Amino acid sequence: MRELVKSYEVWNPTSERLDHTIIVWKEGDNYYQSEHSATNGSFDIDIDSLPITTPIPMHIFKGRWDPSLTESPPLTPVDSFLKRPAILLPDGYDTDESHKRDLTRTPGDFLVQEAKVYEILKQHPHPNIGVYYGCVREGDYLTALCLKKYGRTLMDAVWTKDPTLNHTAILEGLSKGLQFLHDTLGLV
Repeated sequence: MRELVKSYEVWNPTSERLDHTIIVWKEGDNYYQSEHSATNGSFDIDIDSLPITTPIPMHIFKGRWDPSLTESPPLTPVDSFLKRPAILLPDGYDTDESHKRDLTRTPGDFLVQEAKVYEILKQHPHPNIGVYYGCVREGDYLTALCLKKYGRTLMDAVWTKDPTLNHTAILEGLSKGLQFLHDTLGLV
């Protein structure tokens, strides 16, 4: 039995129309990715009918552990969530061994880079920047970031047209957070 992991709509930048859909699914312990010509905006694809392809090499979604990183608590805090790289093959990556090319940077490399930025932020907390608890370590690999989970996202609040949203306060908070990242830490 296949399990849908995620579907991604790919838009044509020239025509600004939906070009195709990328489907990532799991079967057993393996993950697979297929393109489908679904361009009607609805997801009515039978994943069980998709052809089996070469499994996605999951090692590219793990970063090499760096001793400078903080390991997250063994029991994930109740108010947290684990941020992992999206399971989606990078552009140009081919799982076929005969066409294989080395990635200069893998999603796992970007995860390590993001963790190092969070390590700086942990040393210099700011009320307008999210809280970082540490990294999930599996042996010699980093597999996820453990971050504070807030009651809702800004997108959720906007889409539900929450009347209590204070747009001015939100923009001021974003501005203060960005100014801190730029002026104080030199990160952006």
